Amino acid sequence: MRYALIDNSTLTGVQRLLGKIPVRNNAVIDNDIVAFENYIQAILFYDRLICIDDYKKRYREKRMKYFPDVKFISTDLFDYDLFVSKANEVTKDISLTVSGGKISDKDFKGYFERLQMTFGFTWDISASKYFLTQKMLLGESNVDPNTFNTIHSQLFKENNEEHEVKYPLTRKEPTLYDSNGNKIELASKANRNQIGDGLSSQFQSMVASLNWMSQRTAFYVLCADYLYADLILQPIRQEFLQNIIRRVYPNYKLGVFGDFRNSINNQSQETVVKVLKESENYSISVDIPLFSAYFADKTKDSKLIIEAAYNERETAPFVAARNQLRELNNILDGGNRAKFIKEINLLSESINKTFKDIEGKYGLGEEQGFGFSQIKFLFSFIPLLDEIKIPKELDPRLKELEFLKHLSPKKGLNAVYRNLIDDLFVFDSLGKYKDILIGNLQNEGYYNGLKYGDDQYLDPDSWWTKKM
Repeated sequence: MRYALIDNSTLTGVQRLLGKIPVRNNAVIDNDIVAFENYIQAILFYDRLICIDDYKKRYREKRMKYFPDVKFISTDLFDYDLFVSKANEVTKDISLTVSGGKISDKDFKGYFERLQMTFGFTWDISASKYFLTQKMLLGESNVDPNTFNTIHSQLFKENNEEHEVKYPLTRKEPTLYDSNGNKIELASKANRNQIGDGLSSQFQSMVASLNWMSQRTAFYVLCADYLYADLILQPIRQEFLQNIIRRVYPNYKLGVFGDFRNSINNQSQETVVKVLKESENYSISVDIPLFSAYFADKTKDSKLIIEAAYNERETAPFVAARNQLRELNNILDGGNRAKFIKEINLLSESINKTFKDIEGKYGLGEEQGFGFSQIKFLFSFIPLLDEIKIPKELDPRLKELEFLKHLSPKKGLNAVYRNLIDDLFVFDSLGKYKDILIGNLQNEGYYNGLKYGDDQYLDPDSWWTKKM
């Protein structure tokens, strides 16, 4: 049986999109649609959906009632605090560094480069003092302002989740350097008469949100490994996944996150054999319809889509897909590499044919414009780094849970990956289907987007904005 471990942030996005949680910030809606698509695809392609039940008491009951088919795992049934501690240990050296107005640390610099976003940071005056504030540099970014603000806004939602779960955030201060490479000490008495009195609330929220995202991503990676489940993260966390993998699976080849055509089901037999002999991790990638849009057209009401997906998952194409992906898991988990290499090509052909049939039946068709995305199923033989000591066996209390009795031990992390930028573009092109998807929003929000930070928008002689 294949299990999908879904994070609480994905479930929050689903509830917000379907009108159970008010929208306070309009810019997060597109990200919530992608999270909803992830959830629908998990329903269709996995046998069981599970979630760590670490929401605070006042939120827990409503969440569990709203998602009766998601099996929630209580934090009392395993050493939750150990996993929190290990996640904090994994991310202890991940913190934001800004040098001369640009992000310079390797983790967040690389993260935002993958998202095709470039920030600029300047000292902006407020109440007669200068505070460090972030802006978007459109001239150095490959995304439009709406996409930039969507992702930036969802990062702020990361910080909000801190107040909804029991997981404690380890706070880390940013490291700042001016354009000459000198470290900026805001608390220094010698700095009182210089530019730089403090950090804007907007910048402080960004720092806290990035810390939370990194720690929470690490936590779910460790839990997925422990629970033998495939990891499905909220969209902006999926793009940070490789930063955590690099730390806890040092032999993992991160090329699987690249070109979607570079997967073993899209290559020649000779290439596949070579890849599998030289690598301990690989991916299966498929073109896939946007099922949330398909079910939106079918039901005309976003609140009915989840029920429609559960009904459809028992039809032949999805049963076949789950069976084939399960077979792939079983061969991998058996540990017989020779057998795996021998059988993978035939199994890949079957998977490609099944997903091609699904694409033909559930796509919106050429007349509807864009209606497809791509998804990668990531598989790995690689065990956790020895220094990351988490239990090798399931807690006996977990083994007593009826819905976990089919868990099978595996070696390595399995996960689902999608390209967020591509998804945001595709969903923005759905027209009437997107209107149905957002039709039940409790919209109480507004958003004043980030300011532009490109040089043409800055007056070099202004007194209200200064470069770092």
